[in-house]
Amino acid sequence: MLKIHSTYSVKLNNGVNGQAFQQTVRLYRRAVDFFIAVMLQESNEFSKLLNQNAVVRLAEQLSVATKRRPSVRYDFSREFYKFPCYLRRAAIAEAYGKYLSYTSSGNCSEPTFIALRAISCGLPETLRVLARERN
Repeated sequence: MLKIHSTYSVKLNNGVNGQAFQQTVRLYRRAVDFFIAVMLQESNEFSKLLNQNAVVRLAEQLSVATKRRPSVRYDFSREFYKFPCYLRRAAIAEAYGKYLSYTSSGNCSEPTFIALRAISCGLPETLRVLARERN
């Protein structure tokens, strides 16, 4: 069955609501960077996964403390207290897409390619730092 998706952009006023939205976007981007860093650290685990549900499950097991799992390797709640779960899962999905794109690039081990790509393509902060470290 064919699914049709459409997107559009809307410019928000720079009033109070616009500033709050910009703060939310900045926080969301930081969350994406957080999960990219987790995925790069746990690359062996994430490279084995075949679907997005498994990715979200693993990312949450590694970073979200619960009653059954009080301690985690990467504590997402410490930096992002009361972050809504739907935004967290969206951040995980976006981070995984960026992680796959970055790791599947045949040229990702060449420092000059990474540095140029980081500047020109607007990579997330985590990948920009990684690019600088490899140069």
